[in-house]
Amino acid sequence: MLQVQKFIEDHTQTLKEVRNLEFVRIQQATPAVQIRLATRRKYTELLEAFESSFPKICTAMHFLYWGFIRARIANTYLESSEPAKAYALLKVIFSETKDLVSVQLLADKLQYPERFPDGGQYSNSDLILLDTFAGLFQTVFNLLAASVAPSSDDSKLERKAAETSFHWLQCAKRVHELYVEHNNRFVGPTFWETIAFKDYVHQLGDTPEKAIRETRQTPERLLFEHGYTNTIFLLAQAYQLANEPSHAATCCQLTLSRQLTYAQPFKDLAHLVLSADNNRTKPRAASARRYRDANQAVFGNMRRRFACYVSNAVQPFDPIDWANNAASLSNYYESVEESDGYYYSTLECLVSACAIIDQVDVRIPVGVSTARPCGHPKKRSTELYLRTRANVYRALGQFGLNLLQRGSECIKENPKLLYRKRDVAFSDQAKDFGSMFQLSLRSFLRQLVESDLSEARSSSLSADTDNTEDSRSPAPPTSVEAYVDMLATCPTTYESAIPVFRMISHCFNQAEQYYTISEHCSDAVALGQQRSKAYLLMSGFESSEARQCRMHKRRVDVLETILRPLSRKHYLMLCRQLMFELAEALSTMRDLKQRAYEEVRQAKTESALHYARKANSLAKRALAFYQQLINSYARPNQLCHTLSEDEIRPLMLAHFYSARLHSKLFPATREDRVQNLSKALSQYNYVVSLVEAHLRHNPESTIGQSEEVQIARDMAHLLPTKITRLHRGERLAD
Repeated sequence: MLQVQKFIEDHTQTLKEVRNLEFVRIQQATPAVQIRLATRRKYTELLEAFESSFPKICTAMHFLYWGFIRARIANTYLESSEPAKAYALLKVIFSETKDLVSVQLLADKLQYPERFPDGGQYSNSDLILLDTFAGLFQTVFNLLAASVAPSSDDSKLERKAAETSFHWLQCAKRVHELYVEHNNRFVGPTFWETIAFKDYVHQLGDTPEKAIRETRQTPERLLFEHGYTNTIFLLAQAYQLANEPSHAATCCQLTLSRQLTYAQPFKDLAHLVLSADNNRTKPRAASARRYRDANQAVFGNMRRRFACYVSNAVQPFDPIDWANNAASLSNYYESVEESDGYYYSTLECLVSACAIIDQVDVRIPVGVSTARPCGHPKKRSTELYLRTRANVYRALGQFGLNLLQRGSECIKENPKLLYRKRDVAFSDQAKDFGSMFQLSLRSFLRQLVESDLSEARSSSLSADTDNTEDSRSPAPPTSVEAYVDMLATCPTTYESAIPVFRMISHCFNQAEQYYTISEHCSDAVALGQQRSKAYLLMSGFESSEARQCRMHKRRVDVLETILRPLSRKHYLMLCRQLMFELAEALSTMRDLKQRAYEEVRQAKTESALHYARKANSLAKRALAFYQQLINSYARPNQLCHTLSEDEIRPLMLAHFYSARLHSKLFPATREDRVQNLSKALSQYNYVVSLVEAHLRHNPESTIGQSEEVQIARDMAHLLPTKITRLHRGERLAD
């Protein structure tokens, strides 16, 4: 021990240079090549000096220091995507314990417990050694697991590498489990930081005795727990490579939960270490980029090397990375939960992501505390933060939209569901909401649903003309559990759909703060279309035709607002989509007005005339948008053979629905009716000729089999007879 201490003293300058390089690396999300090479060079010099001073590793302390230095060098190779070199450096560590029989035996038990007749039972001497080497073993096992990840796309190689990674990660898990089982929860094993940077790390004042007395965790324990978080994260990648997404998602969820648990202690530790050499300003450590693609390991082909580098492991918690990963994890849970229609995990992932990205104080203390208060960090207004926040809220809004879509499909299949009373009993999942990441989400969820309450009522769910409150709008539920149940299941009643709609409205409002027409045109248009769809779906839960009409009116307002500033030249396809949706919404409103007209037509009152005029006005507005869409095609007669299947169909539908609208206009005279039917006939004939011309040049096209084309052909044969009879003065039924 004295020899090792003397070695450290003799190489104080080298250690100081290494420490300075480490601090620079902590402040960089991705260390520069020059910094990485300089760090590797210094550690290599330190290793050569150590091996020169101690040619034979004959004591436990020799092995501990020597092993940590090699692990540091191996980590730099991982960062530069040279896993083979890292693996070679690490494997030597366990082959050099032959002269340390007790250490060799402990390492073998951790790696191959099945080789021992007693199943790898650990003696008291083994546990004493583990107290010393747990930090080294954990670090090396994690690095070995990261070093065997394949760089090719060969599925067989991926699976073999996953199996090898599983072996090392199970070793790392055994280290953590054994240490936690036999040691106080506030103390931890030795790490390189607590050896080389002891004077800096322990300025926190947490000696093991003081930590136990004040129920605080030592820096060693924080490093040890963070190392276990690395293990779980690597397990998620290994499970994904082994095609076990369920286990991978569980590990990702646990990784995110542990990040929240240990975020503030790591932040304090990193800030203190960084400020030890410079008391003027505490530089902000870089975000924990090694976690940013955590959930993509579940959903994509992840090839990123995860370096279990412990100094960089104490980087402060980054809400941007966490929110991104939680939102990505929700994709997996949504696909799994779709089978039973209960989306509690999906909802919790997305709501948690929104709460964390907004830096709301929703964390629950779970036995990890620090001397200084957590406080509320300042919100960042960087481009990355604003974009991530918009995407997270947009994902939650899209989730709500999917719920409305599924609920709408359910009530179409079984309309009686609309009148079924909601069960007032709360599910266990609703009562445990927030437990996935140990967060208190009750107040945030209420704010999420009720923040736009007055706007939602006045704009879409209440009368526009008489300013009377919509009698169908229920009072907000007093229980958060009620919200959870309604937001995590497909709505089948008006009352259960309202909270979902309000959540969608609030989320899209937040996303639109970043995605503006002037800065992000395509995304802003997509958000507007999604908001329009929310009104469309919400109308399916409403039995009152008057209120349905108001919802479609909101659709028209939203779509016109985003269409108006768009350039037809640069955003032609988007403009066509919006024109078609506007015409469709106005046509739906016209149909609703016609139904109202049919109910009062026998009375022949002023109300009947009002509804007829209103229906005609809406039909003409819809026709105008269809005409704009048609005009956006340059010389369609000449270019129909050059139009793709996706382009020809909107043009055909625009003519088809124009014909339908012309035939349904309320005529003032017989001549008006003849004129309207003649225009309808012209449009139907055009549909037939357009499709036939397209089929001549594209015989493999299936557009000729569409229902609209068949109807157009039938109407092209029937309408001439009807027009002729009207010319003769015959009275025809409407």
